[in-house]
Amino acid sequence: MTRTIHRIVAGRGRRLAVGLIAVLAATVGVVAPSTAANAAVLNMTILAHVCSDIGWTTAGIHGILCTDLASQPINGGTRVYGVTEAYCQNETGGGFVECADNVVWLAVYAIGFDTGFIYKYTCSGATTPCGVGRRYFISGQHFDIPTGSQLEMWAVTWGDAADNVQSSIDLPGPGGGRVKLQRNLGTQHVIVKG
Repeated sequence: MTRTIHRIVAGRGRRLAVGLIAVLAATVGVVAPSTAANAAVLNMTILAHVCSDIGWTTAGIHGILCTDLASQPINGGTRVYGVTEAYCQNETGGGFVECADNVVWLAVYAIGFDTGFIYKYTCSGATTPCGVGRRYFISGQHFDIPTGSQLEMWAVTWGDAADNVQSSIDLPGPGGGRVKLQRNLGTQHVIVKG
């Protein structure tokens, strides 16, 4: 798997972002990086979930992307991640097939933080095969929320072609090819308590 990082800064200015991060750093830790893995293996709780069928082949193979906001307990609080699930599914019988390639741009956000880092994850071919079934990509940035604190949070799988951060799946078989997420796929906002 390869990973690329893009930094997004909101229009209110870098000084505000740095100031907010400095103030909140005593309360909330922002840590990077993480690795792609199955959410169940990491013992995560899914707090919010949204999916999109981003395209299909003439043979009925669909490319599916889902975005999750996920948490796990840590000593003294809660750790929160963004998770993208990418998979190819056969509409006849509903079974999974191996995607030829996945490109996922993923970020997790919290109110009060003006900067977010968008991480790019890929799987393809013999070097990092996507495998049959759901492929989970865990955000490279996570938030640690201490017990007694809370943050409003959400996760986004990016589909923004203008910023060159467009998630996509290369579908296998007849009529296959690359299908792209045409808009950002974000979870609802959730108040997460430490």
